[in-house]
Amino acid sequence: MEALAIGLIAFTTVAVLIALFSFFSKKKEPTRVQKDLFTLEGEIRKLRTEGLMDEAIIKRLSDAGWDEHVAELATHDLRKPNHKLEKLQAYVDSRIRKGDDKEMLKETLVEAGWSEDVVDLVLKLD
Repeated sequence: MEALAIGLIAFTTVAVLIALFSFFSKKKEPTRVQKDLFTLEGEIRKLRTEGLMDEAIIKRLSDAGWDEHVAELATHDLRKPNHKLEKLQAYVDSRIRKGDDKEMLKETLVEAGWSEDVVDLVLKLD
């Protein structure tokens, strides 16, 4: 009887550990914006190999139907939240100068993977 109890405890422990491992090892599905940015980055790489500069790339992508702010986000390589805050701040400042709404910028950056706290900081939202 005691061996059965120990076996049951060991089995339960292993099952719980496997469940926890599978829960924490699942990768998050990319958001729609992140999927769009992956596609857009491929297009940007292609245009750069053709010798186009960022401004021309943004214009061409905008003409092709991409939102200008999303094209600019991708050309600045800001979908990867590991970059320096100064780069993000420069991007946000340039978009605000162009008249972009702070809430729209916040939504785009959060969907692209930036933490809401960091986005609020660079947008100076309290």
